[in-house]
Amino acid sequence: MIGNSNVQEWAEGLRADSPPPESNANIVALKRKHDEMVDRPRRRRTNGDGDGEGLGDGDGDGESDITALSSRLTLKPSGASSRAGSPTRSMADLALANPPISQHQIGLGGAQPPDSVRLLRREVVRYRKCAGVIPSCLKDLLRDEQPPQSSYDSSGQPSQDQQKAEGLLLEGLLRILNQAKECREDEKPGPSWGEEVVRPLLELATGYWRRKRKTNGIDICIENITTASISMPQLLPRDHLGRPYLPKRTDYGMYLKCQDRVRRRIQLLRSEEWTINQSLAPYLRNKPQVMILELKKVIPDSDPLIQLAIWSFALLNRLKLLLPDTSTVLCPVVALQVVGHEWSIYYVYHDETGAVKLYGPENIGSTLEIEGIFHILRVLGVIADYATDVYWPWLDKNILTS
Repeated sequence: MIGNSNVQEWAEGLRADSPPPESNANIVALKRKHDEMVDRPRRRRTNGDGDGEGLGDGDGDGESDITALSSRLTLKPSGASSRAGSPTRSMADLALANPPISQHQIGLGGAQPPDSVRLLRREVVRYRKCAGVIPSCLKDLLRDEQPPQSSYDSSGQPSQDQQKAEGLLLEGLLRILNQAKECREDEKPGPSWGEEVVRPLLELATGYWRRKRKTNGIDICIENITTASISMPQLLPRDHLGRPYLPKRTDYGMYLKCQDRVRRRIQLLRSEEWTINQSLAPYLRNKPQVMILELKKVIPDSDPLIQLAIWSFALLNRLKLLLPDTSTVLCPVVALQVVGHEWSIYYVYHDETGAVKLYGPENIGSTLEIEGIFHILRVLGVIADYATDVYWPWLDKNILTS
C-alpha cells in the first residue's frame, strides 16, 4: 500500500507517465468494453502467428586479480557459425549438457530448493495466490468484475489521496485487461501482444513499485531484448561433443540501473569483455539483469522454457566468471514464462558443480481477470524488491568492489 507521504507524488507521476486521468465514468466504460469482449464468441484460428524468435515472427583490488580474471575470460567474438552448434529441441537435451540444466518441481520428488531460493519464493508466495491483493477502496469500481471477496485488502480504509492514487492504478490495469482481450480476439501476432499487454504491465508494475519504495539511487528498468543475443559462445551449455547449444532470443528483462558503477568495473577488462551480463548490446551491457521473460502463444511451437534456461545459464556463467573468488555462491535469478494469458515463475540457481536448476513453474496470475493482474503486479514488486535489497548488495560486494 502506498504511504501517505508519497501518495500525491505517485498520483502526479502516474498522470505524467499515462494518458490524462479518466473519471469514474470512463472506468465504467472501460469495464463495459471488457464485458463486451468477454461475451463475444472467439473466432477459430486459421493461421499461425509466426512465433520466430521469442513469441513473434568497479573497482579492482589489484593488478593480479584482474590478470587472473582476464585469463579465465577468453571470450570469442559474437557471430560464431551456427553450423558448429547443436540444436536444442527440448529440456531433455539440456539435462544432458555439460554442465547440465534441469527443471525441478518444488515439493515433488523430493526436490528441495536451496535456502536462497526458498527465501525469495516465500515472499512471492505471499502474493501469488493469497487474499488481499486488491485495495478495498476499489470495491465499488469492480462490482461488475465480481472478484472474490477475499481478494480485497481489509487492513483499513485508505485516505482520500490514497483512494485517488489507487483509482489511477486501476485505470491502467483495466486498460491492460482490455488490450489483452483485443489481442486475443483479433489474433494479433506475438510482437503486438508483447508491446500492448506484457510490456505495459511490466512498466506499470515497476512504476508503482518505484513511487512506493523511494529507490535511494538504485533503480530498475524494463528492456525489450528481442533483438539482443548471447554474445559469448563460451557462456552457452554444450552437448557431449562439446558443441554449444544454439540459443534463441527472449523477449523482456528487468535490469538494475547502476551503469556508472558497472562501467568502472568492466572497463578494467579487455574491451571485448565489457559486459556485466550475457550480451554485449550497448544498451544492456552496463545493466545487471535480474529477471528474464519469455512470451509464447497459447499452443507454442517449441518449449518456451528452453530459451529461459539457456539465457539464465549464460547469465549465471557470466557472473561466475566475473567473480575474483570462484567459490562464492551466486544469487538466484528469476525467469518468467508467459504462455497466452498465464504467467508463471521459475527460480534459477547455479550450484557448486556448475549445474543450473530451474525450480518451478508456479503460476502467479492471468491477464484474463483483474484479480490475476493484481497478483502479477504484486509479484513483480517482490522481484523488484529482491533486485535492490538482495541482488544488488551481493553484486556490489562480490563483483563491483572486489
